[in-house]
Amino acid sequence: MHALRRGLVVAALVVASSAQAQSHRRADEAMAALKRNDCVNTLNALRQGMLDNEPASLYLSGSLAETGTCAQADPAAAAKAYERAALLGRNDAAAALALLYAEGSGVPQSYADAGRWYAAARGITSPDPGSISSPDAIAKTYTRAVHDLAYFSLANRLKNPYPLNTRVRFDPRTGVATIVSRPASSLPGAIKDADILASYADAVRDLPKPVIPTNADYTTERSMGEDGR
Repeated sequence: MHALRRGLVVAALVVASSAQAQSHRRADEAMAALKRNDCVNTLNALRQGMLDNEPASLYLSGSLAETGTCAQADPAAAAKAYERAALLGRNDAAAALALLYAEGSGVPQSYADAGRWYAAARGITSPDPGSISSPDAIAKTYTRAVHDLAYFSLANRLKNPYPLNTRVRFDPRTGVATIVSRPASSLPGAIKDADILASYADAVRDLPKPVIPTNADYTTERSMGEDGR
């Protein structure tokens, strides 16, 4: 899974570097140089951007360090750059850092830390105390984060066949997950229902529990690994 992310990151950098309305002059210079395959000027621009505490440059530096673009891969440096960017408001950096914690790449493996950074990326909470989200948005992003973190936890912990088409219902008010349907599997070592439900219990434990509004039902059903909103 990490290898797949590595192959996609560089292709997504142009979009990601302009995804949030922040100061990004040096990052723009770095992207222009990167598209010319000019690594010297790419890295020079990013060094200056990092000195200027430019969030976009920090995020882009983390992406290049993680993928080994223009220099040897350095996941520990990537994690540091992502964390600085996340603390300056880059949600994409928080999401990238969450994945590093889930994988134990460049940082100690920790689903609890992955959950906290994933929550920040989804707007459930934030390292910035001044961040404000509506209760409705918090409820929706919380349910999405539980589904995603549970799936990611399974994929990384078990290293054996897991059912992509297993559909799970999650009730954010009670924290209860229920398996709605799953394909029959004769594969050796295929995970059990109990493993799937345990991954949801871990996600609920690791993510901060927000206040769920009582005027709407946020119970959701999703297939594990599904990328729908």
